[in-house]
Formats: sequence, C-alpha cells, structure tokens
Amino acid sequence: MSSTEQTSEPLGSPRHLTWLLLRKPESLTEAEQSMVAFIREVKDLDTTYELAQQFFKMIRERQADRLDTWLQACEKSGIPDLQTFAERLKREYSAMKGAFQFSYSNGPVEGQINKLKYIKRSMYGRGSFELLRQRFLQAA
Repeated sequence: MSSTEQTSEPLGSPRHLTWLLLRKPESLTEAEQSMVAFIREVKDLDTTYELAQQFFKMIRERQADRLDTWLQACEKSGIPDLQTFAERLKREYSAMKGAFQFSYSNGPVEGQINKLKYIKRSMYGRGSFELLRQRFLQAA
C-alpha cells in the first residue's frame, strides 16, 4: 500500500488510535499494523510508540530493574507529555517498584467498596444502617 493510499483512508478516533499504539504488535491485524506503521512515520509518535511498548512489556514481564532507564528515556525524549508522565511516576516511585515486584493488588477490596457505595447511594434517604447492612450482606 503506498503512502498516498494510506493518507486517503480514515485513521479512526483518537481512542482507537491510542489502543493501537498500546496493544501488543503481534495481536494487530494487517490493516492495523499498516496504520501503526503509517502513524510511526512521525518522529515523536514513533518515540511515544517505542516507550509505550517498553512500558507495557516491563509491566507484563515484571521487569522492575528497567524502570529507571525507562524513566530517563522519557525525560530525554523531548515530548512534554512523556516527561510529565515520568515526573509523576517518580513521585510514586516506591509504589511503582512495588507494583512490579508483587503480584497482588487491592482490586478486590476496591470492588467491595464500590459495591457498598452503590447500594448506599441507591437507598439514599431510605432506611437505617441496619437495612444497609442487610442489603449489603444479601448482595454478597
């Protein structure tokens, strides 16, 4: 497919393009791969793509030792959004290291809290704490 043919095709929504750049390259269809190749012709987008792929690979493979070099690469990239992202991750450096090193999360706890808040909001102004307690226990 020539470059002029690619530019005449619609690229899709920004959300769709973002997911194309974040997914594993081997999971993309041929059309999606050609779209990613077209997008990567822009230097900053190519840098962003490479750093995003490295980041997700670090997360999937729990490579905490690569975090420091990745953060430095983001800071040196010259892309303001990546630099800001790296700065904010550095503020939470110990939490990031923990996320790479440990396989457990507080997701199940957050799910229970979300369920409780939903039940509480659904009965706002009606009933007592005892009714809320009974509804939550029945939902579980």
